[in-house]
Amino acid sequence: MFRFSPATSFQQRSWQLLLAIAISTIVIVVSTLVVVYANKRTTVKIDTAANNIQQLAALETAAIKAEASERTYCLLNDTNFLQTFKEAHQTLITLSDSALLTAYLQAYPQQATTLLQQIRQQELHMNMAIDKHQHLDTATILHKNDAIDNIRSIIKYISQQEHSNIQAAKDAQQRNTTISFWLIIVCIVVNVLLLYQYYKMVQHNIVEHQQIENALIKAKNQAEEANESKARFLSTVSHEIRTPMNAMLGMATLLKQRPLNDEQRRYLINIQRSGVALLVLVNDIVDFSKMEAGKLKIEHRPFVVHHVIDEVFSIVKSTNANVIVDYQIARDVPRVLVGDANRLRQLLINLLYQSLQHIQKGYVELTITAQQQSNKQWQLNFTVLAENNDTNVLLDEMPLDISDAADFGSKLTVSGFGLSIATRLATLLGGKVKLETNNNHTNYTFTLSLPEPHSLTPEEIAQLNKHDSQFEDINPKLADEIPLSILIVDDQEMNLVLLSSILVKMGYVFATAHNGAEAVQMATQNKYQLIFMDIYMPVMDGVEATQRIRKHYLPNEQPIIIALTANAVMENKAYAQKKQLNDVLIKPYKPADIENIIRQWLAPQA
Repeated sequence: MFRFSPATSFQQRSWQLLLAIAISTIVIVVSTLVVVYANKRTTVKIDTAANNIQQLAALETAAIKAEASERTYCLLNDTNFLQTFKEAHQTLITLSDSALLTAYLQAYPQQATTLLQQIRQQELHMNMAIDKHQHLDTATILHKNDAIDNIRSIIKYISQQEHSNIQAAKDAQQRNTTISFWLIIVCIVVNVLLLYQYYKMVQHNIVEHQQIENALIKAKNQAEEANESKARFLSTVSHEIRTPMNAMLGMATLLKQRPLNDEQRRYLINIQRSGVALLVLVNDIVDFSKMEAGKLKIEHRPFVVHHVIDEVFSIVKSTNANVIVDYQIARDVPRVLVGDANRLRQLLINLLYQSLQHIQKGYVELTITAQQQSNKQWQLNFTVLAENNDTNVLLDEMPLDISDAADFGSKLTVSGFGLSIATRLATLLGGKVKLETNNNHTNYTFTLSLPEPHSLTPEEIAQLNKHDSQFEDINPKLADEIPLSILIVDDQEMNLVLLSSILVKMGYVFATAHNGAEAVQMATQNKYQLIFMDIYMPVMDGVEATQRIRKHYLPNEQPIIIALTANAVMENKAYAQKKQLNDVLIKPYKPADIENIIRQWLAPQA
């Protein structure tokens, strides 16, 4: 059977087998057609030979009849026999002049020539005998007329040859049929073997594909498991970093409310900005992991463009007096657009950090212009222009992807990472970051197409008009405006102190618990309207505590439970709501975030 090289592909082997089957089938068809054609020609030869034998017999009969009539007429002088003689004589002449004898002149030249001579001799003799009217005696006629015997002898010889030809043709026909039959049988057997080989090959290929598919599924599951492990690791890392960052930035915010001299205030601002920069990096790492897994979602909500830019520049400010950071927003830029403000903010922060990181002296400026594409659709053009008088690296070698940045050296690892985040965010938002360098200048540009909102509810308008800076003052009269019974649940003492300090400054009185079990016990003994619930705690976590607390409250008395978390997974509000949590407050949070949560869920209805 066929043997294939291990390197031969399934497709090549299939074509080879199918070609062999096709050739075998063609052999069957051709051999059948050849045998049919040969048998047809043989049949024609047999029919021709049989017809020749009949004509030879007719010739012999006519010669005998003519001779008998001539002799009878000569002996009896009966004119009736003369008429019979003439008819037989005419038949003899006709047959002797036919194409049959002409053909025999080529096949049997000697016998055919002798036969014609004998026929002519007999004809001449008979005519002479008739003309003499018995002038010759009967014995003379009989003695001289031996042509008929010669004719019979020649016809017998030729007839025997024709019979031999017929038998030979029949034997050849039988032989061809037998050869064709066995050839067809052999080809059919070969085809069956080839089809069986093809079936085995296909079956083997299916098994191989199944094994490959199983291996791919296994590899996919392992990759997903690895991604899940990576996600859990990043979630844990982000939680462990954000938790102390929450306390640090929160305490810095509270400290800012105290009277400080200029030097202390400058130190405090540097602490806040450094903390925010670290927080941006942590967020970038988590978001990069989400982008790698294809899980980063883009939201489409109304936002105020100026507010986003203000927030960006409240975070991205150089501590170097030799670097000026500024922005320009064109007058035709719409005030409110629909898009993902958080991702746009993150994109701009990364581009500005990228520009600031390699400048020791110069300026960085963000310019925003707009072009109206249709009635409600706008194209925003963002340009980050940096003038660099003293760079650590050449700007025209700046990588635009994390894979390029990884090979660029330790000085660009962080910046290259942030730039990669920016380029990917721009792609998700529907734009593309472009880098242009010219001597000591570098430009990052990208465009976004964003629509204006068709209509806004009064609540959305109020929310958009409320703009909180990074370090806002705490509202000391919020408790008078929205009185509440509050429970804070957190196992980290610093986080308890931070949130307690914020709520105290807002005028609230509250209770605290250090784990989920303690919170459940307190919630069954007291009725709380608002519960700030940390998620990761010893004894009992926040999710289980929330579900148990829900069971102790009537439907119309259910408290608003807000998840306090630094976990990247719990940032998804839909996921949190599945766990019966109303909303999520991400660490580190600001006093304004607390106020926004209270107003959103518990403000009196107008």
